[in-house]
Amino acid sequence: MHRFFIFLYYLISRNKILSVFTALGIALLCLFFASKINFEEDINQIIPKNEKSDLTAKVLKQLNFSDKIIVIIENKSNEDSFQLSETADTFLQKIEPLQKYIGSIQGKVNDNEISETFDFVNQNLPLFLNENDYKEIERKLQKDSIAKQVEDNYISLVSPTSLVTKEFIKKDPLGLTFLGIKKLNALNISKDFKLEDSYIVTKDGKNLLLFIDPKNKSNDTKANESFVDQLNTIKDNLNKQFKGKTEISYFGSPVIAVANAKQIKKDIQNTVVISMTVLLVLLIYYFRNFFTPIIVFLPTVFSVLLALLILYFIKDKISAISLSVGAILIGITIDYALHILTHYKHNNNIEELYKEITQPIILSSATTAVSFLCLVFVRSEALKDLGLFAAITVILSSITALIIVPQLYKPKHSEEKLNTNFIDKIGSYPYEKNKPLIIGCSIIILACLFGFRHVGFNEDIGDLNYIPKEMKISEAKLQKLSDITSKSIYTISYGNSEEQALARNSQLNTFLEQEKKEGKILSYNSIGSIVLSEKDQQKKIEEWKNFWNDNKKHQTVSELISNGNKFGFNSSAFDNFNEVLNKSYSTLDIKDYEKVKALQISEFMSNENGFYTVSNVVKVDENKRDTFIKDIEKKHDAIAIDRQQMNENFLGLLKRDFNTLINYSLLAIILTIIVFFRNFELTVLTMFPIVLTGVVTAGILYFLGLELNIFSTVVCTLVFGVGDDFSIFLTQAMQKEHTTGKNELPTYRTSIILAVFTTILSIGSLIFAKHPALHSLALVALIGMFSVIIITSTLYPFWFRLLITNRAKKDFPRSPSGY
Repeated sequence: MHRFFIFLYYLISRNKILSVFTALGIALLCLFFASKINFEEDINQIIPKNEKSDLTAKVLKQLNFSDKIIVIIENKSNEDSFQLSETADTFLQKIEPLQKYIGSIQGKVNDNEISETFDFVNQNLPLFLNENDYKEIERKLQKDSIAKQVEDNYISLVSPTSLVTKEFIKKDPLGLTFLGIKKLNALNISKDFKLEDSYIVTKDGKNLLLFIDPKNKSNDTKANESFVDQLNTIKDNLNKQFKGKTEISYFGSPVIAVANAKQIKKDIQNTVVISMTVLLVLLIYYFRNFFTPIIVFLPTVFSVLLALLILYFIKDKISAISLSVGAILIGITIDYALHILTHYKHNNNIEELYKEITQPIILSSATTAVSFLCLVFVRSEALKDLGLFAAITVILSSITALIIVPQLYKPKHSEEKLNTNFIDKIGSYPYEKNKPLIIGCSIIILACLFGFRHVGFNEDIGDLNYIPKEMKISEAKLQKLSDITSKSIYTISYGNSEEQALARNSQLNTFLEQEKKEGKILSYNSIGSIVLSEKDQQKKIEEWKNFWNDNKKHQTVSELISNGNKFGFNSSAFDNFNEVLNKSYSTLDIKDYEKVKALQISEFMSNENGFYTVSNVVKVDENKRDTFIKDIEKKHDAIAIDRQQMNENFLGLLKRDFNTLINYSLLAIILTIIVFFRNFELTVLTMFPIVLTGVVTAGILYFLGLELNIFSTVVCTLVFGVGDDFSIFLTQAMQKEHTTGKNELPTYRTSIILAVFTTILSIGSLIFAKHPALHSLALVALIGMFSVIIITSTLYPFWFRLLITNRAKKDFPRSPSGY
């Protein structure tokens, strides 16, 4: 294998100009196709795939409730609530220029909306009545009831509120419309609020709420960042303007998502700048060359571009999430360049270099690529993309490093004798001969053997969110005000047609109403009794016709006119009501409902590519949640989504996939090493540190009281990759010592130490990140890296000499290949 790279080395050396232009051409070609790649930014791509979860992911994509920004205006003075409405009016004026970001704003009810809603219900009254309503109407039609209602109407008309009530009484003197309007209570956000000065305020009048529905989804942080920044500016300015009177704060998933994105950028910028600076200084110091860092990173950059080129032709879309995680994991690829540089520094014979380094680098990259490639067996599209991207990049980086690095780096002939620095001294120390160190490591390993099985897995992805302090304060305020922020269960009816979804939702609404009566649920928000399928609407119209026979119509109108005469009403005062009774009603379509702003149909209904969903929000006691969810999915064509439970179920499924993945990875690595070494004994010895690294990392996490999570588990793939790299390199070194008697372990260990430094600086520095996901990722990486370096540098050479070298010296029988 090394002969091929020696041939390439001399071929490129003789055609340098042509080689440079060829490399530039390939890079430009890769950049062109990389720019054409379609990136999938849907977070649901990380959800494991099966029939149920595919449907759930489809439904989640159309769920609208969780993307609102809740604005809280708090009365800080003891004055009346006029301060709240004044601040709210000013706030709405200030955000007027931001309409390109805002879909709608709820929380302020205009008089014309009230009139519009009344007219809509009045003109379509049969569609809003149920069996109990007809019983109430029957009571209202009694002679004494009609007489009393007419008298009440007269009193209302002569009172100061007559301007408001006149039109309502004229259209519906018996108040039947209000029976229908009661159904709109199912749309209310909470029972803890009231309407005051046209705004939604808490019952104590001290807090006013507005609900902003952004045009962009909450996970579209790039589009929402500018919007949230401008909202922050408006909020800060108004808090200064109304200081001591009112205070504005807000809470919502779009704001939290932007805060997360900003914190990740800030953490990465702060830590990467520092870590890269230290890394550059370290590399320049060790290699005594200012261009060394460029040489180190060049193969990785080139391999990433080639990987994107390949992915363009084999994938329609690539998960942006997978590439962002992959960008961290493929930090391992710069290790190959470092191994070559370190060995070239100590052995400047190019042919000897390739003979020495080619096999361990190709084998290391092959085993690491195979372990990444096992991610394709995980039921998650994002992780499949990650596995494919990382595997291609890792294998290409080893090949490009073998081609590029020796061409660009030229060591000094006397460098090995003249320059020995602290890194060389660390690498040359015989750790395997330090008995206290070996005993200490052995004790830790034994302890970890008992603890690693008990390490926990945090299945609540919400714990990995970064929530700023002011957001936590706002959330606490909302929790005190109502159950808005309490955990809700979303029940979603679905269908391949609007009619099918609405029919299923009507049945579900009947079930929810019954559950509420029996006290099994606390409350629910639904359009199930308002927006009906065509079939259900036709049934309601027939019920109206059957109830209002000609005799009942005539008798009711006669009683109204008779009692109206007593109070001076003329005979035409009840003509509008007579028209309502004799009107020929027809069914409505969804566009008719959407015209009424108060119904907020878009909040509940969604349609994408012919798949229709109707959503409901249900509040349930914690101890009844599981039973309720099972009942919904067993008895109805609907999905019940408890976000926390869903995350736990999906991540639990992903955890089980990772257990399978580890088994696949270990098997694939073993087979790859056997193919290269062709020696079972060496394969087992090489694998031993890799397995122990996983055990020790999990054991240390357990004893520190820490848990794994979805992100830190993926990083375990990196730890395995680094572990098998180091084991393979040390196996190569120990083999050479065993066959030639020459101890080159210090050189190999120095290259390993440099690789550890780069990984710790590039990933481990994120331990200082404030974002929980980055912090946990870095923590596991650090523990894993320290476990790798201690086991491979201290125990592995000790075991090799004990089991192979010393046995040969005592003339024990050797294996068939001579080891």
